[in-house]
Amino acid sequence: MVEFKLIAGEETIERTSPLENVQLSETEQVYGFFVYRNADNIFEDVKKQIEQTEGVHGTDFHCEIFYAGLIDHDLYSEEYENAYRTLLSQFEPPLSQSEIDSYFENTGSLNIYAVSDAVYEEMLKKTNGTDSENSCILCNHTELSTKNYGVEGTTAPEYRFYEVSHSLDLEKGQQFNFQTSVYNPEKDDVDVFDISFKVASVTDGTEIADDVKFHTEYPWIIIPERSLYGQPFAENASYTLAFIADTKDPQAADLIMRLEELSADENSGVYFTSQNGGAGNAMQIISGMIRIIMTCFAVIVSIISLLNIFNSVSALHAQRSKMNAALESIGMTRNQLRSVYARETAGMILKSIMISLPVILALSWLIRTLMMSRFGDFSVRVPYLLLCIVMLTAILSVFAIQQLSFRLSLKSSLIEQIRSEAR
Repeated sequence: MVEFKLIAGEETIERTSPLENVQLSETEQVYGFFVYRNADNIFEDVKKQIEQTEGVHGTDFHCEIFYAGLIDHDLYSEEYENAYRTLLSQFEPPLSQSEIDSYFENTGSLNIYAVSDAVYEEMLKKTNGTDSENSCILCNHTELSTKNYGVEGTTAPEYRFYEVSHSLDLEKGQQFNFQTSVYNPEKDDVDVFDISFKVASVTDGTEIADDVKFHTEYPWIIIPERSLYGQPFAENASYTLAFIADTKDPQAADLIMRLEELSADENSGVYFTSQNGGAGNAMQIISGMIRIIMTCFAVIVSIISLLNIFNSVSALHAQRSKMNAALESIGMTRNQLRSVYARETAGMILKSIMISLPVILALSWLIRTLMMSRFGDFSVRVPYLLLCIVMLTAILSVFAIQQLSFRLSLKSSLIEQIRSEAR
């Protein structure tokens, strides 16, 4: 029997703390209070002490519960299933179809992320959610990669990454259940609980990217702090509270000393330290590098294009000066010539767009195909605004250079043009 195991190492949550951009005085410091497995409600007690202490402000709470429970397997979308099966097929020696089917049929984990009630309300506004009792925000974005997984006895020859934007077939307002289990020492067995939540909003993560980003293989639901305490799944949670303390304030200094003493006890499950940031997700770094390359390429191409436009229009003006002189000699007015120039310019722009668009689309498809075949399926934000600015600049440049060429031609007389061509 082939067993599938999760390989640790890749960052799973990337969050932005509101305390990161706070200007601190010389005596202030950001601290982090962390509790794993909230025995005897120690986190709630310490949290109240922190919030009530003079010299402490700017608290930032969040809670992570990995594999909080199991949801109905049928809720997984076709997009997720296809990505999952494709991922499993990347390992060698290859898994049989029955092994892939067996593993996928046993998936169904759900992660829970809890935030303060105030932050939850802000997230609801960003995702156009509707709050209610036992409500949650479903983050339907998941990431599957050969770095996250390993199949015992097999290896993945190449790195593959698959990004799924619609993982669960759940909609706003829909009620769903999941099962969670808690070990009962008296029975020496686990107690199983059915938990119900109502989807307040569904997001792929883009609306709340400034707050938190999930890089995991299973979907997340975001719940308010009020829905966390007392739940069976909360016993396996990791609680974090960051706060700013003035080290010169006597009460704050005393609090810090007591938290350090509590953290020194290895059996307390409490950790107390300064708050530090983390590195970004590997695929996001790759995506950012691709965007930088695309931006630089667009700027370089735009400069080359503008030089080519100037040279082409200048050469065309020199070639057509004799024809313009001849047209004026037979009675064509300057307004008529201006109209000819305008139509010619419009034709050049239209022809350029008709030729360049299919070429750009074909190259984009080719580059995406090559990238996907090498790294897997992931999204790269295209700098559409910059590309539109480059295109608009090129169009305006053509008009400007054509108009300049026409105005220069107006400064010379018909006889001078004929004499110039006769030399």
